[in-house]
Amino acid sequence: MLRKIILWGMLLGLVAAAAYGWMNYAVVALYDKETPKITHVFFLEKPYRDATFFYNYIDRREIEKQIQLLESRGDKIPWHLDYNYVVSNSIKSFTLDSSPSK
Repeated sequence: MLRKIILWGMLLGLVAAAAYGWMNYAVVALYDKETPKITHVFFLEKPYRDATFFYNYIDRREIEKQIQLLESRGDKIPWHLDYNYVVSNSIKSFTLDSSPSK
């Protein structure tokens, strides 16, 4: 009986840790400002709790259009669209390079 309680407690602890990570951390994929064939993936803490975990912003033209639309309407740019915020607050970053090798 004690073993069952311990195993269920461990399982609930894993579920709680996964839910905490899902609500407090995000993965953001961003384009590279200099090279179009390079993408950066950043792992960072969210400024507020949210259920969205992955933000895909690889296409630079589409993102710049979206930012211009938000600015023209006078809306605040979300934190996940702010390139400098994502880069400066990242915990871990990965670089995905799809350029042809020499």
